[in-house]
Amino acid sequence: MTAEGSHAADDLRPIFTPSGSDSTSLDEVIELLARNGRTVAEAVRMVMPPGDTGRHSAFLAYHGDCIEPWTGRQRCRLTDGHLIGAALDRNGLRPCRFFVTEDHLIVAGSEAGLVDLDPEKIVHSGRLGPGQMLLADLENHVFYEDDELQALFDKSAPEYEALLEGATLDSGRAGSGA
Repeated sequence: MTAEGSHAADDLRPIFTPSGSDSTSLDEVIELLARNGRTVAEAVRMVMPPGDTGRHSAFLAYHGDCIEPWTGRQRCRLTDGHLIGAALDRNGLRPCRFFVTEDHLIVAGSEAGLVDLDPEKIVHSGRLGPGQMLLADLENHVFYEDDELQALFDKSAPEYEALLEGATLDSGRAGSGA
């Protein structure tokens, strides 16, 4: 990111606070991306992609060529006032469990007993795996788990597939002077 930052406008540099921690640097990169055309959720997925990039995703393939994945041990909470969510790094070394209650309360944290919930009111629960995210859209009242969220990212920008095709080298033409 420091090398990429050398091409950034002067008012965006330095990308990182020189004395900041790894977590501070991650926050700063996500903030930079979220203030420059990405949603906070897209920014987090860009810098913290799943380790399983073998599944077909134009979003992941395109951004995999644009930015290096953050490899630190992270459990990230994210919000922009409209979206709120959680994500795990691609190694998944920190636990993140979540619960959804019948009155639409969502609780996510590392400990199962973090909040005292009536078990009768829990309608859904789960655990984030390595590189997974969950997101609540507070404006549209929609809760997304990882696969639904990835489908949304891919659907939101169909030009990623075209951009990938235009940027791919054709090995059959290599050395042909084209």
